[in-house]
Amino acid sequence: MEGLLRPGAAPFSSFPTRSSISQANYENDESLPIAQLLTIDVCRLERGEEEEAAKLFKASKEDGALYLDFSDQRSMKMMEMVGQIFAVSKDIFDMSLEEKMKYDVDLRGALKLNGEPPVLTQAFPHVSSFSAEINMVLSLLLSSLSTSLNLRDGHSLAALHRPDVTSSDIIRLLHYVSQPGTETGSPQTPHTDLGSLTILFTGSPGLQVLKPQSEDWAFVLPKPNCAVVNIGDGMCTSAQLGLASVKGCVSSLPWGTSRIGKAS
Repeated sequence: MEGLLRPGAAPFSSFPTRSSISQANYENDESLPIAQLLTIDVCRLERGEEEEAAKLFKASKEDGALYLDFSDQRSMKMMEMVGQIFAVSKDIFDMSLEEKMKYDVDLRGALKLNGEPPVLTQAFPHVSSFSAEINMVLSLLLSSLSTSLNLRDGHSLAALHRPDVTSSDIIRLLHYVSQPGTETGSPQTPHTDLGSLTILFTGSPGLQVLKPQSEDWAFVLPKPNCAVVNIGDGMCTSAQLGLASVKGCVSSLPWGTSRIGKAS
């Protein structure tokens, strides 16, 4: 797990609701540079609607990032699972620093394998179910992109990302603690994602992206019942595919006030 709380840090804040996001009034701040990303509806994509597939392809080629909408009644199952995972994350980060240090990777052995606190062991059924569901979503995205790219059979992206084969896929729980405006420091180092696709769930602002061919960083605001999908470097190794990865980093909002605690 990443992001162990420093002594005296504020406790983990739960996944914000849409009402709390609206009350923060981020969308109405004209001074805040906002990333304009396409929104892809999961259920429409699953039904094979050509317009939705075309939007996914366009976003993957031009922006390197997009919103994935789970608002449909059927796909709301995913958001229920996300809520369960955030509850697990809260339990982990709310542990005392002394308890967390028992699972310090540097103390667990040369391989730096993470320890497993009891709260995570107990939550394994939730984590396992979420992992299975998110893999289905990933397969859907990869299959749609393969069709748009005219990749067939064993050469498709889906064929290269088989959930039944051991891989380095991970579920990462992150917590950026709230801080006074005078202590926010420098933004996270900008980076592209090394893998194929990153699906990010968060209800807190702070993520910035630099679109391909752009010189301006912009904030990606959280949207209700949506995840943010980043195209990773693994999808851009072949220039023939024409897909683009996006640079991202986590930064403080530019108001000089306290940095909002961020969970993802």
